[in-house]
Amino acid sequence: MLSCGEPVEQSVTLAFDETGIFVTITAQTRLNNEKPGTPEAALVEETRSALLAGHDEWAVRFANADPKAERTCLDTADHELVGAEHSGTIAVDNLQRFFSDTPLTVSVTRGEGWAELAIYTGQSTRATREQRLKVEKRLGVFSERAVGYFAALRSMYRYMDANPARAEAMFTALFDDEEAKRPLLSDDETAYVDKVRQWLELMTADDEGGSGSIDRDFDLVFNPFPAAMTVVVRGAPLAVEGFSRSPDGAIKVEMTKVLDAVASLQGRWVSPDPLVAVLNETKEQTAVDLARSVAGQERKAAEVVRAADVAEAVMAKMRPAPRYVLRWTTKAKSSS
Repeated sequence: MLSCGEPVEQSVTLAFDETGIFVTITAQTRLNNEKPGTPEAALVEETRSALLAGHDEWAVRFANADPKAERTCLDTADHELVGAEHSGTIAVDNLQRFFSDTPLTVSVTRGEGWAELAIYTGQSTRATREQRLKVEKRLGVFSERAVGYFAALRSMYRYMDANPARAEAMFTALFDDEEAKRPLLSDDETAYVDKVRQWLELMTADDEGGSGSIDRDFDLVFNPFPAAMTVVVRGAPLAVEGFSRSPDGAIKVEMTKVLDAVASLQGRWVSPDPLVAVLNETKEQTAVDLARSVAGQERKAAEVVRAADVAEAVMAKMRPAPRYVLRWTTKAKSSS
């Protein structure tokens, strides 16, 4: 279920000062090695040339925002540019100017002891009509595979309900990647497990209907943000809407991956969903641990699942939020 890195990986961090009057923006770009002659390699070379010439998208954005301080660092390896970091400090009132080439509407409102960042999303302008049609087609193929996965689970769950003592062994065989370590199953049990595994492998493949290509294309077509975004504030968050908060407290804009979207639908068509157990797996958990966590749960699976319904539900989960709001405490500006 691991997806390959993008040819050009970008991230941007907005770090607000304690008064909420200024924000330091740090944009990082990483160029990955791609097979020569491919569109991905061409994109890397185009980005590399723009960075070296100082005409990349981040340089243009900083120029638009009138930074009070600015710097650029270029990273090289074997005499070749492999990455760059561009940072600058601007007044928060210039944030919209910084993002003026994107479908984002960005503003900061300040009150006594607080500040609020609001980002309203528009439609992504990075994709062509052909690319949008390709996403619809690939999402349709993926949804057909999800329907096959649900049907395979339904058959396996019927067998488990008739033979509850065999549920843990069958789930262990499903979760264990090492065939030699899997429990001994009957031919019928092996067939049920293999069918579910086959559909899972198709869903997580990197072909035209697998999760890898879906995530890349969906991001291009629907994600209005120019890069993965993190927001850093000095004060205590008072309200968070749209943003996600990681265990370390980081506040981020995160696009939902297609597998996570399917997993979030657990209970709508099937429960428990082995995909959820895999996605939430910790390093300490073994296949046996995962099997025990789901074997005792009540099993249910819908008799009929339509691919169109799956595609609609997945797209609703993967679309960005209409707005992202963060309010936090601030300190008064020093008079000195």
